[in-house]
Amino acid sequence: MYNFLVKMLYNINFYLLLYSFLTQILYKMKVKRKKSQKQVNEILKKIKSGSAKIVFRTKKMLVTLRNERQLKVFMEKYPDGVVEFK
Repeated sequence: MYNFLVKMLYNINFYLLLYSFLTQILYKMKVKRKKSQKQVNEILKKIKSGSAKIVFRTKKMLVTLRNERQLKVFMEKYPDGVVEFK
């Protein structure tokens, strides 16, 4: 009788843990919806407005930079590079 009760409690505990685990997974899953054209255009505008204005070129490399500090670092590393401001 005691073994039977222990097995029953073990099974119940296992199923409760499994249920809580599955509910957590399902809760975390989100439904991905397609973005509207307006949202896509806003995102593209943000990307274009925040794009780099400085282009640094060497023979084997092209780097877009956002500020003068980055340009200074690359000029120290590659003194033969060419700088283009957009």
